[in-house]
Amino acid sequence: MGRLLIDEERFTGKSKNSKLLLYVVARKEGAEDWWKGHKITTTDYEEHHIIPRSLLKKADYEYTLIDDTANIAFLTEKANRKISNSSPEQYLASIDQAKLEKQFVPLDKNLWKIENYEHFLQQRRKIIVEAVNAYLRSLGVEEYL
Repeated sequence: MGRLLIDEERFTGKSKNSKLLLYVVARKEGAEDWWKGHKITTTDYEEHHIIPRSLLKKADYEYTLIDDTANIAFLTEKANRKISNSSPEQYLASIDQAKLEKQFVPLDKNLWKIENYEHFLQQRRKIIVEAVNAYLRSLGVEEYL
């Protein structure tokens, strides 16, 4: 049997499995829409690129990095459209830190800068992997060698 707990490498890139795990632990944490405060549910929510795709494209990041699961949060369609291609340094600063934490967004404002995007991904991935593994352990899952 392989490893049941995940590591950062297995949570890198774009995959349905990693997005599903992100969604499950975000729901477990009580994640909310960043403006309305509604809990995320299986309906009326969509994937939101925390660092907007358009800004990352202008900065010449590759699509695999732009669409990395570590750049995804869950918001209402209205909130997602409101953010659009806003500067992450500005719009993230206007959101309650507790709501950001529930979706595992690093609070270090330097990481919100486009030029620090890869560091943002690394830090967020660490936070997400810790949350996923804590959840799996709470279910009695342990690492098998």
